[in-house]
Order: sequence, then structure tokens, then C-alpha cells
Amino acid sequence: MSAFVMDDEFFDRLAFELANRCYSRDHRLYYKTMEFLGFVVGYGNTYTYDEIEAKAVVKAQELFNANVQAVNERYRHSNELAGIVTQHSTPLRYRWTDIEFHKKLSCLHYQMAEGTVIGSEIYNQLEKYASGVAVTLLMDTPEWKQAEWGFTSQEVNGSCA
Repeated sequence: MSAFVMDDEFFDRLAFELANRCYSRDHRLYYKTMEFLGFVVGYGNTYTYDEIEAKAVVKAQELFNANVQAVNERYRHSNELAGIVTQHSTPLRYRWTDIEFHKKLSCLHYQMAEGTVIGSEIYNQLEKYASGVAVTLLMDTPEWKQAEWGFTSQEVNGSCA
């Protein structure tokens, strides 16, 4: 297994993408993302865009730091990579789709799977969040929506196609 540090642009973009998924309660990843960023989501709790963006930048910085630590532990380096995550100030060509977003989270999770980072709080948070994103995306597919809930005696007896 090899590991690498995702570049600064990735983490800047990740902060932007996390914040974007919190701007509308109608977004299918709103609640999971707000929780991942550390907000208490419930009746009466409201947050400003600035608060959301600031938390997204902090979370992206934590992920960057864990990514660097994992790579250093994997290769027994002591590199002091000084990446500072910022909010995007230039317009982006497009937003990541939710599928692209999940794949990038999965890649980051893989890059962090080294040494003491595995099992750390940030690693576990990312793992829980990425899994939640995957389940949400799966449950939004036509196949999921059309599938029977539970099973029938025909399925137990092996007579279903």
C-alpha cells in the first residue's frame, strides 16, 4: 500500500465543497455534513455562512494534518509540510457531484490509513461521514427505491430470480 499527501488545492476545494453541502437544508447531505463539521443540528439552531465556512476550513485543515501525519508515519519521514487550508476566493468551474465528492473522501480516507492516524478521532469522523454519504447516495438510487423492504418466503426458498 502506498500513500501520498493530497495537494493544498484539494483541501481548499474540500472546505468549499463541505460548506456548499450545508447551505441548504434541502441538500441530501446537509445533516450529515453539518454533524461532520461539529454543528448541533436541530430545531432552532441556525448558523451563518461565515460560521459554516470557518468550520469547513478547520475540518479540512484537520484532515490535511492527519494526511501528512499518515504519510510521514508510512515512510518514516518527519516532513513538516506547511499547508494552510483557505476558503476559495476564485470562482470554481463546477461543483463536485455527490458521487465525485464521495470518491474524493474515499481517496483521502485511504491516504490517511497509516500508523497512528488509523483509529484517531479525525480518521473515525471521516470514516463515519464517508460511510454516511455512501448510504445516502445508495438510498437515492432507483434500484434502492424499487427494492422490497424485508424479504418474502419465496426469497427464503430460493425461488426468486
